[in-house]
Amino acid sequence: MICDAILATSFVADAPDQNSLFPSAGGGSADPRVQAVYWRCIAVFFTSARINNPSLELAFFSNVEPPTIDGVDLAALMDRLEVTRSILPLTRRLPAGKAMSWGNVFYFMDIFAHVALYRAHGRLILTDSDMVIAAPLDAMLDELDRADFGAYRLDTPDDADINGMSRSMMATTIC
Repeated sequence: MICDAILATSFVADAPDQNSLFPSAGGGSADPRVQAVYWRCIAVFFTSARINNPSLELAFFSNVEPPTIDGVDLAALMDRLEVTRSILPLTRRLPAGKAMSWGNVFYFMDIFAHVALYRAHGRLILTDSDMVIAAPLDAMLDELDRADFGAYRLDTPDDADINGMSRSMMATTIC
C-alpha cells in the first residue's frame, strides 16, 4: 500500500432527533431508507477505488459500524477491500433549527482533526461517498504533492443562502 496517501469517505448515522433533509436522497438523514442509499454508495465507492487503485490506502470514518444492506455485510466487504475503519463521534453539528439540510456536514472537521492527530504527514483525499472512482488517482496525488490543500471553489458570497444557511452563519454557529 502507498503509505503516504489515503483515499477516504465517511458516513454519519443520525438519530431521529438529529434528522435533517438530504435532498439528493429524497428524505431525512435519520430515515433507514435514506441511510441505505449512502451505504450502497459506500460499497461502490470502495470497490471501484480498489479496482482502479490496488495499492492505495483506503479509509472509512463513521459514528457507527457498517451494517448489512441488501444481504451484503459492508464491514466484511471493507475488510476484503482492505479499508481501514475508524469510529469517530460527530462533535460539530449545525444547531437545530438553523438549517433544514445537511445537519451533519461538519463531520469532515472531526475527520481532519483525527487524521492530524494520528498521522504526521501524507496526503488525504477525503470525499463524499456517492461517487465512482473510475481511474487511478495518481494524477490527483501528484497535484496534492504540489499544494498544501485541494478543494473545489464555491463562487458564492459569504452571506449567500446554501441549503438554509450562509457560510458566514456556519462559521459562527458550529456547535
